[in-house]
Amino acid sequence: MKTKVIIIESPAGRLGNRFIQMSNFMLFAIRHNLLLLNPGFNKDGYAKYFDFTYKNTLCRVPEKISRLPLVISQLLGKILFHIIRTMCKYPIVPRIFYSSDTYYYRSGLIPKKFMIYLSLGRYDDFFLNEENKKLMEFLSSSFCIFFGGWKFRTKGITGEPADIVRTMFKPRSNYAKNISDLLVRARGGIDVLVGLHIRHEDYKTFMNGEFFYELNSYTERMSQILQLFEGKSVRFLICNNAGFSKDDFAGFNVIIGSGEQLEDMYTLAGCDYIIGPPSTFTAWASFWGRAPLQHIYPAKQLTLEAFKIFEMDDFVMLDSVLSRPN
Repeated sequence: MKTKVIIIESPAGRLGNRFIQMSNFMLFAIRHNLLLLNPGFNKDGYAKYFDFTYKNTLCRVPEKISRLPLVISQLLGKILFHIIRTMCKYPIVPRIFYSSDTYYYRSGLIPKKFMIYLSLGRYDDFFLNEENKKLMEFLSSSFCIFFGGWKFRTKGITGEPADIVRTMFKPRSNYAKNISDLLVRARGGIDVLVGLHIRHEDYKTFMNGEFFYELNSYTERMSQILQLFEGKSVRFLICNNAGFSKDDFAGFNVIIGSGEQLEDMYTLAGCDYIIGPPSTFTAWASFWGRAPLQHIYPAKQLTLEAFKIFEMDDFVMLDSVLSRPN
C-alpha cells in the first residue's frame, strides 16, 4: 500500500459529530498503519479538550506534540487547514465525487499518484473497510488522500478498538476534575441519576424543528422517569443550551450542568441513564461512559426496555435519523 497520509478536509458539525468523525478515521488509520491529519479539529477549539490533540498542530495520529508555543502552534494549524480546503475546493488536487454508488472523476494540477480528494454526497454512506474495493484502489494508487464529507464510517468498533477511542478521548485533567466534582455532588443522597439533555438553539431549525421540544415535553418525560423508578429517589442532571435554571423544574430534584459543552457531554456520560432528543451529543456520551441512553421522540413513551448503551456501529443507525432529506 503506497498511501502514507489521509487528511480529513471537512470537519463535520459540532462536538459530537467531530468526535465520531475523528474516531472512525483514527481507527482506520491505526488499522492500516496510516498517518491521519485532522487540522479542522482545532478550527473551533476542540483540540484543547484532550492530551493527544492539545499541542498537536495538525491533530495527527500518531500524535506529535509541537515544541512551538501553543498560540503559534494553533495558528499554524488553522492556516494549514485553510490551505488544504483551498487545494480541495479548486482544481488543484484531482477530485473524485461519490454519490449514489457512483464515482465522478475530475482531474487537477497535481498528479493523482501524489494526492487525491474524495468528496462524499450529503446523504451518502461510505464505509472505510477492506471490502470497499474502490477505496482500496485509491489507497494503493495515491500517496495522500483528502476526505470530504460526514458519513465515513468504520465497522466493528467494539471491544479493544472502542477502548482505544475511549482512552484517547479522555478529557484533560482540568475538565475531568470539573466533571468529577459535579458528578459527586449530583449523586449525593439519591438512588438514580438521570442525565437530561435539552437541545434548543440550533434545533429550532434543524430538520425543520422536528426534534425541537418545548419545556413541557421534557417535564412530561421526567414524570415518566419517576414512574419507571417508583420507590427510588431520582435526581435529574440537566444540560441545556436554552438557559433553563432549577426554578424551571419545580417539583423535580434537579442539578444544572456547568454549561461548558465538553463538561456537559461527559457529565451526562457519568449518569446512570441519559434521555434527550436524537443527537450525536448524547449518543457519544452514552458510548464513552457506557451509560444507557433513550432518545425522546414525539408521542413516544419512555420505557426501561428501550434504554441501550450506544456502540460506534449504532451511529450508522442514528445517521439515518439525523441525515435524511427534509
